[in-house]
Amino acid sequence: SGADKFKDKLQFQIFNGTEDQIQSTLANESATWGMKQRKLPGVAYGVFKFIWKSSTQDDADANPYGGGIPQIEFDVLGKKVYNVVNHAGGEDLANDYADLPKQYSTNPANCFLDYLMNPRYGAGYDKSFVNADSFKVAADKFNQSITYEAGVYSGPILTTNCVINPVQKIMNNAKILLGGCRSMLPYIQGRYKLKVEDGGNATDIMSSTISIAYDVDKDNLVGGVTLSGETKNTKYNQVIVNYVDPDLEFSSQQVFYNVSGDKVLDDNEDLTGEFTFETLTNKAIAKDFARMIYEKSRKQRQISFVATQELMDVEVGDIIRVTDEILDLSSVTFRIIGMSLNLEGTVSIEAVEHDTTLYPHITTPQ
Repeated sequence: SGADKFKDKLQFQIFNGTEDQIQSTLANESATWGMKQRKLPGVAYGVFKFIWKSSTQDDADANPYGGGIPQIEFDVLGKKVYNVVNHAGGEDLANDYADLPKQYSTNPANCFLDYLMNPRYGAGYDKSFVNADSFKVAADKFNQSITYEAGVYSGPILTTNCVINPVQKIMNNAKILLGGCRSMLPYIQGRYKLKVEDGGNATDIMSSTISIAYDVDKDNLVGGVTLSGETKNTKYNQVIVNYVDPDLEFSSQQVFYNVSGDKVLDDNEDLTGEFTFETLTNKAIAKDFARMIYEKSRKQRQISFVATQELMDVEVGDIIRVTDEILDLSSVTFRIIGMSLNLEGTVSIEAVEHDTTLYPHITTPQ
């Protein structure tokens, strides 16, 4: 620092965590730091040297550190990641991870792709394991701008801000990142596909027009069909969502959602569900999650059946229409949440009822 009260009394170096950053020359002035290679690739840090002059009374009086050694705090935006919105198309990314251009982003698809491919703190997958087209579609959906809270402010429909602990299991971190953007990650033909749980449109997260993967009728069913409604364990008349609020010192905050009269319908019994999303730092998005969870718990039926081999063409996350005369189902939409291949060549399907209007910022009927 060469100006004001810190002139000649403060030296510092800032390192942004690049893979090729040099060793701190300032830290090398300490007794032991320079004795080893300590470039700390991938780690963002700062080195500070505070100089206290006391040779004369004037020097002592001019020292800016009256409260002792200062405490240093940083606001950190986060790691730079590849913006998959720029992907030109195709299942393969244009480059390997190390050669992808990086920028700061809160887009959940960009952040999760980086975690899948990053060899230092992520899963370290090669690009051949990733369906790049699916990540681009998801990223475009997440970037769609909406207006929150009656026109108070606008922004992307979903964002991710999260501190990921690399010591945790990869699966646990993946669940944190996927849960915070209501997405799933089916493994299809040797590649991971990112699929957003939304209204069911192929490209528009706010559209009520559904892309149907298959129409299931009696010709596809092998044996019986199991259909069940909501259960007390998964039905709520109040939902609490915990999120992180940057405007309140990054503290954990809560939003609540309920509908007047629903508790009476539940015999005045408290049916409360509490959920924590570590990636949510936007109160309006947290409210969207609370309402969606609440409505889904009261309006989703579950279905399971065994189907003919034609259903091998559908994927987890796809929406199908089911028609069954006995169960009084006429082109009722369901989202597939589980599939398994049976020895005799049939497919076991598990699905939950799909209603486009349960998802945030969809204003027209399905």
